[in-house]
Amino acid sequence: MTSGEVGTTPGEMENFRLAVTAEREAETCGRFQAIAAVMATLIFGLTLPAQSLRFMGNPNPSQVDRVRIPLDGPPKPVDVGGDFTIEFWAKGTLADNAAYGACTPGSDGWIWGHIIVDRDINGAPDNGDFGVSFANGRVSWGVRTASGGAGVCGTSNVLNGAWHHIAVTRQASSGRLRIFVDGLPEADNTASAATGDASYRDGRGGSPYDPYLVLGAEKHGFDWTVFQGSMSCLRISNTIRYAGSFTPAAACFATDANTVGLYTFSEGGGTTLGDTSGVGPSNGTLIVGGSPTGPAWSSDSPFSQQIRYTLNVTASPPSAGNIALSPASADGSYPSGTVVQLTAVPAAGFSFSGWTGDLSGAVNPALLTIDAPKTVTAVFSPIPSSSVTVATNPAGLTIVVDGIAYASPQTFNWAAGSIHTIGVPAPQGTGGVRYSFASWSDGGAQSHAIAAPQSPAVFTAAFTVQYQLALSWSPPAGGAVSAVPAAPDGFYPAGAAVQLTAVPAAGFSFLAWSGDLAGAANPQSLPMSGPKSVTAAFAASAACSYSLNRSSASVSGAGDLGMAVVSTGPDCSWTASSDSTWLAIAGASAGRGSGAVRFSAAANAGTAPRTATLTIAGQPLEVFQAAGGCAFSLAPQAVVAGATGGPFSVALTTTPACVWTPAGAPVWIAPSAAGAALSGSGNVAFTLSANPGPLPRVGVIGVGGRVAQVLQKSPTPLESFSDVPLAHPYFDYVWLLKANSITAGCSAAAYCPDSPTTRGQMA
Repeated sequence: MTSGEVGTTPGEMENFRLAVTAEREAETCGRFQAIAAVMATLIFGLTLPAQSLRFMGNPNPSQVDRVRIPLDGPPKPVDVGGDFTIEFWAKGTLADNAAYGACTPGSDGWIWGHIIVDRDINGAPDNGDFGVSFANGRVSWGVRTASGGAGVCGTSNVLNGAWHHIAVTRQASSGRLRIFVDGLPEADNTASAATGDASYRDGRGGSPYDPYLVLGAEKHGFDWTVFQGSMSCLRISNTIRYAGSFTPAAACFATDANTVGLYTFSEGGGTTLGDTSGVGPSNGTLIVGGSPTGPAWSSDSPFSQQIRYTLNVTASPPSAGNIALSPASADGSYPSGTVVQLTAVPAAGFSFSGWTGDLSGAVNPALLTIDAPKTVTAVFSPIPSSSVTVATNPAGLTIVVDGIAYASPQTFNWAAGSIHTIGVPAPQGTGGVRYSFASWSDGGAQSHAIAAPQSPAVFTAAFTVQYQLALSWSPPAGGAVSAVPAAPDGFYPAGAAVQLTAVPAAGFSFLAWSGDLAGAANPQSLPMSGPKSVTAAFAASAACSYSLNRSSASVSGAGDLGMAVVSTGPDCSWTASSDSTWLAIAGASAGRGSGAVRFSAAANAGTAPRTATLTIAGQPLEVFQAAGGCAFSLAPQAVVAGATGGPFSVALTTTPACVWTPAGAPVWIAPSAAGAALSGSGNVAFTLSANPGPLPRVGVIGVGGRVAQVLQKSPTPLESFSDVPLAHPYFDYVWLLKANSITAGCSAAAYCPDSPTTRGQMA
């Protein structure tokens, strides 16, 4: 109890002094009573008739109408604080114990109920305190220690005018509290903060009412927490006696090694409640008073008119099952009026058919009121069995039936309707062959439950065969092998076709296949008709060199497309990239061997030209773009220059505000104002280097996205065809066509420049 100290008046203190004197006298007297009771039990096998005390519910401040059991001075065995059980019989009505405080699970607020057992202390507990009360007719049981407080609440109304056995237990290590009413569990908190020692600390001091266990009222003076009703046969044990349902004893308890306080209430008169436990003793003193006077001895007893009847249960046939009883009975007998639940439990291979004897029908479980000796038989019938075969396709793989692995197929004899689990592990297999689960013949999941059928049945798990493809290449740095379709673990369904491609690393070339592929064809298709192993051989290739057909390009300000050609060896890899967002690679950005790279330029929204660089095979390509909204034209669009080179110019026409930059490609064409930003119309000057021969050569100049072709003659011209002399206007172009093997003419000596060309010849 954590409320403040309750004050006492001089008159109350005198009453307390007189009560203590009476208690001491009662202890001496009670000691002889206890010895007599124990001797009677041990020598003559007699148990003194249990009676009861009735508490009248007198107002608490009077400190009467209660029983005080001392705990200290000297310390008493009844002062429990570790694991313990308190149990007793009680009888009362809700009308005499009007509701005041409700029981709250988890809270140690038992102090607010109508208290029947009070081991409270005034103020915060240094060891602990506890108590039992009735809140709205339900049992309220709580404990508080230095570690914390906790409480649990019963569920049934025990204040219904009948006697009820009430037991409460406490576990010190976990703080677990439980309530049992008439042998049935009603509350269990499993664990709580109320752990550790809950006993009364020896020599504690404090309130004069503290060192007592009080029955029937709150010890410190709160008048609304008194109990009005009867109590009988109180036992306090230093152990946890109950963990589940039990049948309450048919008579008051006998003492044993774990009993530290036993009060049979058999005195029938006087002011001593004797402890017959054989230890201590810890006798109690009746503090009698009030109006009506209480507590008062009564012959009313929970055992006075109790009749017990035997319940005999059997199974037919005996090995076919059993009957479970709730509540259970150690000797097969029950108090008259007990309602027992009977549950027929069939053995494997049997089913419950029905009841005979004092039960009938087939309801299971069934309830039976014990109002006379009863005999009940549960009748069981064998369940028809059938053979069930569990198999795999292909046979011989592993199956799992009811958690046990077998090699398939396996046949089982099961009771019809019984439930079993069948499954298969997957994948299965070793080496380059494995089996992947596909389906069950009944459509179930890989592992699933089945009900045994009435007739023989076969359940088959189908598997698909897979083969492993092992790929390797030599040397390891020489390249790799790609497989389409890809398989993360290298296994493919039987019959699958896999396309294998040898991919040389930079500086290597593919030579040939070995293993389950042969030759140098690349790629090749491999049918998976079994486990396969393939190796690709690579060889180091000559060092790669790269060149572009141009070093610069001009594109239109309105957006344009362009192309550059990279020349290299057939096994040489290259990539292409742009350093600007407005200039993008339009096709593949990587390749192997010679090839073309296409690029696209977005429209220039500005009034100034701009420049970006493409890097192709490590070679730079400068791209110049004219300003947006500007139109340019060059004249002439074709320039023929002598082999010695020198300056030349073309005329550019545009609007005055349009800015442009001249560019030339390849490097033997150099603009006189290279990199300069110019504007408006004018002549664009270039300088040509001398042609070292022997062939003529072609280049371009670019301004504002417009280009003009430049052909520079050879320093040593040589006639290739008799009908295209040196003076012919297209002599240099025809010579280049012949030199680059684009045309061989119409005969060995003639080109036939004026003959028409067919579409086939163009192709």
